[in-house]
Amino acid sequence: MTELNATSGSLERVVEGSTYGFSDPIGLAFSGPYLWVVSQGNALTEISAINGALIRVVKAKVDHFDNP
Repeated sequence: MTELNATSGSLERVVEGSTYGFSDPIGLAFSGPYLWVVSQGNALTEISAINGALIRVVKAKVDHFDNP
């Protein structure tokens, strides 16, 4: 995923899926200061929208949900 500055159009950062625990993202959602990425591999990755820090990865089989 690539983050661009909405005002200047300059590159802010690139978020590599392998570093953040997701692959083949199929959905994005914001909740307060957090960005949630939904992966085809039945995982949710929570990232700080403020600084890009990885907060947590929630896996379907481990955390008892399916097809987020």
